[in-house]
Amino acid sequence: MLIAGLTELGRQTITFDPPASGQSTRPAQLGMAEMHQCAGEALDVCGVSGLVDVLGHSMGGLAVLAYAIGQPARVKRLVLVGTGAGGPAYMNAPGALWNRSHPAFWRMALLGILQIVWPRRGPEQLLMNFIERHSFVDQQHIMPQSVGLRDWLRPKRGRPDWRRIARKLNYAPRLTEIDAPALILVGRHDPQYPPAASEELAAGIPHARVIELRR
Repeated sequence: MLIAGLTELGRQTITFDPPASGQSTRPAQLGMAEMHQCAGEALDVCGVSGLVDVLGHSMGGLAVLAYAIGQPARVKRLVLVGTGAGGPAYMNAPGALWNRSHPAFWRMALLGILQIVWPRRGPEQLLMNFIERHSFVDQQHIMPQSVGLRDWLRPKRGRPDWRRIARKLNYAPRLTEIDAPALILVGRHDPQYPPAASEELAAGIPHARVIELRR
């Protein structure tokens, strides 16, 4: 949806499937250095040099935030959508689904334990459906996937567990190093990266502007 919107605005968009995700056949190392290497490869393959506008959403936003810190010579402007400075931002933010204060936290935790005890596609999809259901105020946007009996025997989809990695990352102390102008977009009811996470970004990045989407 983000790519389609940018294309309609006449912007050239360059993206890539992270290793072991989407159509990528490259084994995942699950590290930020790997993500930055992939970004550099994508730009080189497309013949793009110099400064570029960088946009990222959720975990992708965390990756481009780190890219702006680690590769300032490549970033002209930064757009962060529903993201934060790292694990503490989404684990501790008031209203976050991952915070114990959220009314759905313990039910999600039980599904997470079930997925660990029985690492198959069924428990994995139940957890993803649960997170999606609690991520939308307008429930009409929810598109849960059905879980059949066979899914309890099928292996997990193999999606790299970036959330486990991101939980250990915290770029909050380095936000002042970002010199590029930053536009920060956040949903008022976003339970994955609540407004508090975006406010932390805006307070740390020198040239930042926050827009809260309230609908």
